[in-house]
Amino acid sequence: MAARRYYLDEDSVECAICLESYIGKDPRVLLCQHIYCLQCLIDLPVAESQITCPKCREKCKLPQGKVSNLRRSLIANSFREVASSEKVDRKQKKKGSCLCKVNKEDSLLYCNTHNVGNICASCIEENHFNCEIWPQMKKVKRDEKIKSYLEDEKINREKIEQKLDKKKNDFIRKIEEDFEKIKGEFQIATIERQNELHKILDHTNLDEPLSKRIEKLLQLKPTVEILNDIRVDYRLDVTSVKDCPLNDKPNSSHSEAETPFVIKYLTGQTTVPVNIAENRDFINTFTRLCNKIAESSYTVTEINLEDRFLSEDESRKIGNIIKKFNRLQKIDLTGNDEMRDGLSEICKGLVQSSTTLKECHLSFCNITISQAKHFGNMLQKCSKIEKLDFSGNNQTENELEYICNGLVKSSNTLKVIDFGSCDLDNNQSTIIAKLLQKCSKIEEINLSMNENMGKGLQKICDSLIQSSNTLKEIDFSDCNLTETQAGNIGNMLKKLSKIESINLHNNVNMGNGLINICNGLVQSSNTLKYLNLGKCNLSKIQAAKIGKMLQNCSAINSIDLNYSNCMENGLIDICYGLLQSSNTLKLLYLVNCNINESQATKIGVLLKTCSKMENINLTKNCCMGNGVLKICDGLSQSKNSLKFIDMKHCNLTKQQSEKFKYLFEPYGISLNL
Repeated sequence: MAARRYYLDEDSVECAICLESYIGKDPRVLLCQHIYCLQCLIDLPVAESQITCPKCREKCKLPQGKVSNLRRSLIANSFREVASSEKVDRKQKKKGSCLCKVNKEDSLLYCNTHNVGNICASCIEENHFNCEIWPQMKKVKRDEKIKSYLEDEKINREKIEQKLDKKKNDFIRKIEEDFEKIKGEFQIATIERQNELHKILDHTNLDEPLSKRIEKLLQLKPTVEILNDIRVDYRLDVTSVKDCPLNDKPNSSHSEAETPFVIKYLTGQTTVPVNIAENRDFINTFTRLCNKIAESSYTVTEINLEDRFLSEDESRKIGNIIKKFNRLQKIDLTGNDEMRDGLSEICKGLVQSSTTLKECHLSFCNITISQAKHFGNMLQKCSKIEKLDFSGNNQTENELEYICNGLVKSSNTLKVIDFGSCDLDNNQSTIIAKLLQKCSKIEEINLSMNENMGKGLQKICDSLIQSSNTLKEIDFSDCNLTETQAGNIGNMLKKLSKIESINLHNNVNMGNGLINICNGLVQSSNTLKYLNLGKCNLSKIQAAKIGKMLQNCSAINSIDLNYSNCMENGLIDICYGLLQSSNTLKLLYLVNCNINESQATKIGVLLKTCSKMENINLTKNCCMGNGVLKICDGLSQSKNSLKFIDMKHCNLTKQQSEKFKYLFEPYGISLNL
């Protein structure tokens, strides 16, 4: 007779009260043979020493009136008898079932307490009754999952190691190629040198002292120097298992090193950036970190809270935190337009760093008169401010006066002022002029996108002359400059000699005032690098004057003449002038300039003399004809430095496009044709 086999049906060991497995919960059997957890039975109502079975509603008398005296389940009732067929046998083997070594019964359970598997119901009754019992299949599946995870880790590690080996081989091969190239160039150079030496010596007069000539030549021996050490830049991302959350809930306690820095601090001579996670608990994280630094020997030097959307309450908290530091050098609050009175607390905190504070960024903060007053009072206590960015704040005359009066205390150190996009009027411009009159070290000033400065602009120009030995960058873009205002700027420039950058973008009404600006820029001919006249709709006369001015300049790096389609031969004058900067020119922008074939040819001649071009934009010039090929030939001189060529909507022929691709694509230069 075949032996009877059993397997455990997990549903059949479920308590009908708590709907969980009763294994390991001291299960008890009622007279009706239904099994429940001991605690679940204790919670049932008892009437006359009897309880009612939740399943069949049969009443069961409690021995001596206590649930704990009910008979313990032997679990055997939870096994389902099955036929011992080959099909079932194979199924059990597949599930990992085998006979218990002790009782020779089907072993379908696992003791997690003692880490013992393949045990049977009898084993549990005898040795593991109070232990944590799992179905054996749960243990098997868990082990399989762990094995799978470890296998994935191994595969990933092997893939990365293979990738590293490939990169290493590529790196070594590239180095070998570079050294072979260096060696080849050195050999060619030395052979040429030997040939030159032979020519010189062959033509040396017999009366000339030969030994001295040779000695002098040998002193100039060729050398090769490797300019930099080999270094591999890399980033290693490994998530620690202990830092990996075990659930999918949002984690508000992110690492304090996840997103762009908000704090820099000093330890000895080293500046260390600290990152703060952008999360809902930002303020608490920020506070915790600041407190930690305040208690240490470190010194906070920079706090960057740009675009944090700080509320009034958050701003107050930050103000209280800042009070703990007394050596701050920079604070950036750009884009926080909801701080309200919270900014006053920040200002109070910044007073602690009044002797060290150098930079303040408050652009686009929607500053009110109350905030301006608090900020101005703080500035009055500071004496070393070097940079103020107040752009994007449309303020009244009183608000601006508070700020400028506060900056007077730093008139000996102030270098950079940004009042761009502040909608300045004549009176406000006059207030700024009064401040500038007391400053002598201004290096950069931005007054862009202020169209209503009126006569106040002349006062600003007159005051900037006080910084004639330091002023380098001026931005009057999008100011709707009149001919008179442009003339005022020109008169100022005649007294400045170190201008490096001037931005006059989108000023179409300068007229002859632009000619005066060009005359003024001649004084900075040795320093001028950046000239932006895009969207100024330059005339032939203006372009010719710019060209004449450029003939005096030798350091032009970038020039923007976009959307000036009436320059005619004046563009040729500009190209001629730029020949003086052929060793420095990198960026040339001539979008929609109505360039004809003759002009394109002259541009090509200019480019033929340049070897450091990086970017050229000739978009929307569709009448260049064969001059395009001259431009192409000219750009080939800068193949090793070029990054981008934009000639979209230029009506190029197939032949012209193919030539650009043939010459520049092998060098990785981006083409927009």
